[in-house]
Amino acid sequence: MAIDLPPPYIPTLYDETYRGPQRGAPAIMSMGAVVHLIAYLEHHEPTTDGSFGICIASGTGNFISNDLYKSIPDQHRPSLDQDNQPEVEFMMGGSAKALGTTFVPILLRNAETGNLFRIKLHAYVLPRLRIPMFISHPRWIRESSYDAGRDNIHSCDFGTDGIVKLKEEPFRG
Repeated sequence: MAIDLPPPYIPTLYDETYRGPQRGAPAIMSMGAVVHLIAYLEHHEPTTDGSFGICIASGTGNFISNDLYKSIPDQHRPSLDQDNQPEVEFMMGGSAKALGTTFVPILLRNAETGNLFRIKLHAYVLPRLRIPMFISHPRWIRESSYDAGRDNIHSCDFGTDGIVKLKEEPFRG
């Protein structure tokens, strides 16, 4: 008789659910087309590995594309608060009205241990975002090291287990 094992435990290292409201008008002050991190949806269609690219650059707020948001299966998709639909300004000019906000859980990989961990971000859902997710100057990134020909590493402090290192990886999605 086969025994179904529970899924592996994935710790939550950062959660914006109960943090104060974000300050400043939401804005993306970057062309937002370069992938800095690969993340994974915890729940995704079985035909994918759930991976997606994240751009980290100047601006105010976290943003998720509506396409990525809608790719989360209905039974696991976080609710969309449509009471908050501000205009999001873009560095290249123009703006887009957010469809609402949500708290989206994403999985990242610790570069030193290879283990996955979860962070939960408050994000504006945008109808046309050039990249699946955009994170503006997260306060949890303490230091980034860029060295041509070597791994680019982000040292992150999620306020839980000391410094966690994230390695930039090329997106193959």
